[in-house]
Amino acid sequence: FSGPVTLTGSPASGVTVVGRTTSGGVPGSPVVYVPSSVVAVDSDTIALIFNAGVLPDATCYTITLGAGLINEAITGDADVQVRSLFGDANGSGEVLLGDALLSKAHIGQPAASVAGSDVDLNGTVTVADGLLIKSRVASPSNKVVCP
Repeated sequence: FSGPVTLTGSPASGVTVVGRTTSGGVPGSPVVYVPSSVVAVDSDTIALIFNAGVLPDATCYTITLGAGLINEAITGDADVQVRSLFGDANGSGEVLLGDALLSKAHIGQPAASVAGSDVDLNGTVTVADGLLIKSRVASPSNKVVCP
C-alpha cells in the first residue's frame, strides 16, 4: 500500500482471490479462494494465509481488496495479480536452473524471507527444495503466463 493501513474486517468480508490455472498458456475457468486469515505484516503490508493445499500450482491469481477489510481508503489499484509456481524462486514465471541455484544459496533460511525457494513447504529452505526445483526445470508445467 502507498501508506499505513489498519485491518478491520475478516477475510470473507474484504478479500476476493480468483485463480485461473493455466495449461499451455491458456487460462482455465476462474475459481474463488477464501483465505483462512489476513494479517498485518507491517504498517503498509498485509499477508493472506491459506490452508495447506488450497492453492493449486501453475495458477494466476487476482487478489481484490474491499473496503470491509481496511479502514483507510485504498488508493491506486485495489487489486493485484500474482502467480503461484512451485520452484519459481526468482518470480520470473518459469522454473529454470537458476531457481535451483538461488534456492541453494538460501539453504537454512526461513521460508518467510525466501518463500519461492521453500518448495516442500516445510518452513525452511533445504537441499531437498533445490532438488525438487531442479526436477521441474524440464517439466511441461514449469511456466505460468498470466494475462
